[in-house]
Amino acid sequence: NFWNGTRCIEFCASVPECAAPPASSPSHNAPLCVGEALTLNASVVTGATYVWTKPDGSTTTGTPLSIPSVTKADSGTYTLRTWLLGCYSEPIATEVLVHS
Repeated sequence: NFWNGTRCIEFCASVPECAAPPASSPSHNAPLCVGEALTLNASVVTGATYVWTKPDGSTTTGTPLSIPSVTKADSGTYTLRTWLLGCYSEPIATEVLVHS
């Protein structure tokens, strides 16, 4: 609704629906020991941006995702989504284990 200066008028807008791109399957080289390098890869989705959510909740883009020297804090769930044409895929999670 919006105010036209005299009365409220209902406003309808046609918004195109978002078509989710295909999800990408994550893979990794864990389990690892503290100090080793973690590499998370993603299956190819042509033209997509890869968005990773780390166990601490931070996000980063790209593939592969590399952490050159892992700590125990790098253990946990990594979630991967693809982004294409303004839409996100369904998230797919993978567990990474880092040993002391």
